[in-house]
Amino acid sequence: MPFGIYDQDGELFPELKRQDISIVVVLVEDEEYLEQTQRNLPEFYSTQGFEVIHLPIPNYGIPSHKPLDVAITKTIEYANASQSALIHCSAGIGRTALFAIFLAMKVMRISGREAIQWVGQHHPRTLLTPIQIEMILSHK
Repeated sequence: MPFGIYDQDGELFPELKRQDISIVVVLVEDEEYLEQTQRNLPEFYSTQGFEVIHLPIPNYGIPSHKPLDVAITKTIEYANASQSALIHCSAGIGRTALFAIFLAMKVMRISGREAIQWVGQHHPRTLLTPIQIEMILSHK
């Protein structure tokens, strides 16, 4: 997360423009990004010209089904329009992996178990909690 605990100087932010990112999916809750970055991160991204999808997920937790489905659908719509997205939480290994798994399930039409394996192959530092795994495996 730019300006967060792993990037306090905001060195990641200019890289977003260089990588032609146009959409940012923010998975942290308001209190968390305010505490870590000292700014309203979704608003900041928006003022910098990025489209923002904010899906607040508690750290180590899960999102509600309807907002998750909306965020996944919007992300796919942007991708289908050839726009690149950055998906992030704080560390990029839990909530980000969770979102990527649901995205893979929808786009690739694979099961939760297959999506966990696929994301794990591409992002080996993935770390899911039992409740996140349960949500993935029970998703229809």
